[in-house]
Amino acid sequence: MFLSSKKIILLLLVSNFSLFNQAQTIEIDLSQKDWQTSLSVLPESFYCESLEIEADVNPNCQPLEYLIDIKNNSCVSKRDIEQAVFYLKYTQKFERLIIEINDKKLLFFLYSYWTLANLCCKGVWVGKEKIRSLYNLDCGAVFMPQEHDRAVARMKEDFIKRGFLDIRIIDTVTRNYENKTVSVVLSMTKGPRFAINHNCVSSPAKLSDIQAEILESIRIYASKQLHNMWYKQHVVDRFQEDVSTYLNRHGYPFAHIEYKVVRDSVRHSVNLEWQVTFNKYLKTMFVGNHFFSQQQLHEHILRGSENLWPISAPVCIHEIEDYYRKKGFWDIQVKCREVNNELIFNIDEGQRYLLGDVQFEGVEKFSSQLLRKLFTSSLKRPYDEEMVSDIVDNLLSVYLEQGFWDIQIIKKKFICGPDKQLCLKLFINEGERRQLKSISIPDWCELESQGPFARFKTVSLPVPFKFSYLKEQRKWLLNHFQQHGFRSIIIKPQLNEFPDGINLEWHVQLSDKKARFGKTVVVGALGVNLEHIYRELCYKQCDVWSKKKLEQTFARLNGLGIYDTVSVHPLAQTDPCGEQPVTIRVIPDEPYEIRTRIGFQNVSKNLIFRERATYKIGGTFIYKDVTGNADQIRLDGDITRFYRIVEASYSVPWTFGFPIKTVIKGYSNKFDQPVYIGSKHTLYRARQNGGLIGWQRKNLDRNVALNLGIEDVKIDQLSMALAEAIDFSFKLTDKWVPYFNLEPTLFIESLNDKLYPSKGFSTLLSCKWMLPLDGKAEYFFKCMIDQAGFYPISRIVFAMRVRAGHIFAKNFSEIVPTERFYLGGQNSIRCYLPDLAPPLGRIRINDCLCCFPQGGATMLNINFELRCPFFRSMSAVIFNDLGVLNKPKSTNEASRSYQTCCKCEMPETWRANILGAVGVGVRYNTPIGPLRFDFGWNINQQCECDSPYAWYLALGHAF
Repeated sequence: MFLSSKKIILLLLVSNFSLFNQAQTIEIDLSQKDWQTSLSVLPESFYCESLEIEADVNPNCQPLEYLIDIKNNSCVSKRDIEQAVFYLKYTQKFERLIIEINDKKLLFFLYSYWTLANLCCKGVWVGKEKIRSLYNLDCGAVFMPQEHDRAVARMKEDFIKRGFLDIRIIDTVTRNYENKTVSVVLSMTKGPRFAINHNCVSSPAKLSDIQAEILESIRIYASKQLHNMWYKQHVVDRFQEDVSTYLNRHGYPFAHIEYKVVRDSVRHSVNLEWQVTFNKYLKTMFVGNHFFSQQQLHEHILRGSENLWPISAPVCIHEIEDYYRKKGFWDIQVKCREVNNELIFNIDEGQRYLLGDVQFEGVEKFSSQLLRKLFTSSLKRPYDEEMVSDIVDNLLSVYLEQGFWDIQIIKKKFICGPDKQLCLKLFINEGERRQLKSISIPDWCELESQGPFARFKTVSLPVPFKFSYLKEQRKWLLNHFQQHGFRSIIIKPQLNEFPDGINLEWHVQLSDKKARFGKTVVVGALGVNLEHIYRELCYKQCDVWSKKKLEQTFARLNGLGIYDTVSVHPLAQTDPCGEQPVTIRVIPDEPYEIRTRIGFQNVSKNLIFRERATYKIGGTFIYKDVTGNADQIRLDGDITRFYRIVEASYSVPWTFGFPIKTVIKGYSNKFDQPVYIGSKHTLYRARQNGGLIGWQRKNLDRNVALNLGIEDVKIDQLSMALAEAIDFSFKLTDKWVPYFNLEPTLFIESLNDKLYPSKGFSTLLSCKWMLPLDGKAEYFFKCMIDQAGFYPISRIVFAMRVRAGHIFAKNFSEIVPTERFYLGGQNSIRCYLPDLAPPLGRIRINDCLCCFPQGGATMLNINFELRCPFFRSMSAVIFNDLGVLNKPKSTNEASRSYQTCCKCEMPETWRANILGAVGVGVRYNTPIGPLRFDFGWNINQQCECDSPYAWYLALGHAF
């Protein structure tokens, strides 16, 4: 009888999904490398109605469900189980796993590791960071008792080396069985530091009279150098080295010096028992040596010869002569004689030879003059074999760069000429010169006009085939395909040689599919809200792999400011589905942080520091993760001679589920504008009290911000004459003027390096609308654009910046001085002191005509720089700064009398208003940016009050 179709389908389903009547249990040890073998007994597939996750501690179910990723009422394959176990293993939280399949139910039971939750060091106020560095276990890592014991032993050893021999460390390990975490408290009692009281110097063997005298000298030396000194390991080791050198000079280069530390806990001191074993006697003396010291010659002939001594005198003579010849002493003569068991070497160094000339034999296809230039720095100078070898290596590199891949130096010959000069003759086999005829990339023709291949589209081929082309092009291709998500990449060059040149073909083999992001595993996260980490990811699972997205994720996590340590990196292997997992390790920072700062600032156009200098004192208090939403409360304060800034702010990185940072800030600022830099008189005092709320959104290389606020502004300590001099309405002085302000900002940055850019651009657009709320003043609207670009020219970087701005207002005199545009200073026109570029006002104070800035309503500033590296971390800069600062003429007759300084007339045309500086600078590259010195000259000095020059010492580029 034939079965019905329904029964057949039912049987197939039963066979495919492997429905079990009996439970199947598998235990997996995740600490073992071969954990995958335990999964071999699993069925190929089965039907899962429900998934249950249990653990020996309270698990955070949401991340576990994300990592296991098995849905209810679905067909589960063996690969799905393997994928889940893979990610559970790399969380580094679970030691064992039990999987149970029972009647369509799938159970995961997890056994966790013991994890280090906290490390606390007590009893030590100074050097806590060093102590923590000796404890190799990080918070959030698996707690290993053996490693803990070794770490405590390292700490004790470190204290003992510094003289604290009574150090006691009580390690209290508290285990929390509810969540399987470990808290470690290290209570340290250093005790007093021990001093060196007595030194006993002896020898285990019977000594001769000479040896006894040497031993007595060591006793006296030990008493002088070590008695009553603090016991420190490095001090004792240095003394041991000094004694070894002393014995070497007296004929015992192979002597052994050992010591034993005897502790006296009552007196808190140590006694050192030194034991000197003299061993073989070898006394050598060098007579007539001037170029090399006695110690250098001793070390040269004795190096590695302890087990080979006695070495014959002819061998020593050969070693000494060869040592001298390498430095150009070709007439060296060494004679040896033995007197009373001492080897005396009489050295006649002779005159040191100079490298007078270089000749080349076999150079046919290359320029001998170009090769000779390589030796220019060493000609007519004392011969040095090491230096000549370096130049010969450079010569080979020059040949390789010109297509001579088979270049060989067959022989080197020295010809002694007159006046003690050497002629070096190099016999060269150039080989064939390779020419590059064409470059092709089969199946990727569009790449032939990109990157390092583009240059060959603008030159006529063939060209000399530089050996470095292969390395450069392969590196670019590899990086190109990695950025496009390919992980398995094989790139091989094929050289097809023809009589007229070489056809270079690059063959690229890629995996069938692009590498894609797998799941993200967070490790080391104790007490961390994982949702805050997952929401900052700039990628999703199954997205094409991108290194840039990984870097952006790191920047966003690090920018939260609530983690002490952040690391983001891919795992070394892919998951069972072929996707690339990402591991994120975070360690929470302390919730409270206090920062203090103190500094000194100076601005000058000459070497007078005192009058133009100011102290700077400030501090910051930060309360992190206040409500568990990665938010912060921050208090900042800074005080100098010229200003006081106080700010309080609250920020949260996400707003209503969107990655928009919200900042609420209140501030109170005070700024004293001196009549001129260095003056003790105040031109005016500006006060700003207010608050704002701002939103900021960062997306890739763009940053958009919007601020809304209310600000109270007051200008006081300003007389009518001074107000007219700076073209400011006197009716607004000594009054609080409230403003409502709206400030949108757009910032775009695309640079290859933020600290040292050599390619790319940055753009800043900002506007500010200030509306008075009580009708005392007029509104004004301020807008500005700042565009910078960087272009590489070989090793030189051409940098350019353009800034332009304008303030729309009915009356310039009602624009608050702090909101006007100014030029002059280390970041604009570098021949002027800060803000002192014209237009300037003038007023007579104490029989002295003083000039001071008035600011402008229209501003244009253009900066050019050529940045040229010349030595290691040093670079030179040539710059040209241009600018125009303009404002409308005042309608007040009294104010117009102050509009120019030194009774100079204001230029009638805008071209005459152009300000400019040319100058030079030096940069020293540091890890936090370049330390720069700039000196600028004024190229359009309009009057005597204009600064003829200025110099600046600052950190960071001008733009």
